[in-house]
Amino acid sequence: MSDAASSSGRSTEILIVDDDGTVCRSIEKVLNRAGYKTRTCLSVSAALETVQAKPEFDLIITDLMMPRANGVELLKIAKATWPKIPVLVITGYASLASAVEATQLGAAHYLAKPFTPDELLAAVERAFAPQPFTETMSAPAVAQQDGEPAESIELEPNGPDDLTGA
Repeated sequence: MSDAASSSGRSTEILIVDDDGTVCRSIEKVLNRAGYKTRTCLSVSAALETVQAKPEFDLIITDLMMPRANGVELLKIAKATWPKIPVLVITGYASLASAVEATQLGAAHYLAKPFTPDELLAAVERAFAPQPFTETMSAPAVAQQDGEPAESIELEPNGPDDLTGA
C-alpha cells in the first residue's frame, strides 16, 4: 500500500493520537509527504469521538502514555469496536512488557520514540501488511459442534526434515 491508496481507490486515512501536539504535527507532516491523509487528536476521548463519527480510518497511530485514558485503553476499545482498523502504538517509554501487552491486545506494530521518518513509514507499511493469523487465532483452536469437540486432523511428518504432514 505504498501508493497511499486503499483497495477502494480512496486515499488512505490515518488517525494520529498523542497528547503532544508537536509529535502529532511531526507525524502528520511525514505521513502527508508520503501521500497519506491524516487527522490528529490530542486525547483518547477526542479520538474515540472522531472514529465513532467516521469509522473509515485505515490506521490509528496512538501514543501509549497519555493523561486520563491512555493508548492501551484506546487500543482495547478500537480492537473491540473496529477490529479491522489496525493500531500502531508509539511510545517514549518503551519496554518489553509494554510491547508484549500492546501486541497481545492486538497492536499491529509497536514503535519506540524517538523514531526517524523512515522508521515511521516502515511501521505504517507493516501495520497495513496482511496479518495472516489475526482472524484465525481469535477463534477456538478446536471448533465445537453441539458442545462436542469437532474432529481434528493430526499431521505426522514423513521424516525429521518434513514438517508438512504430506
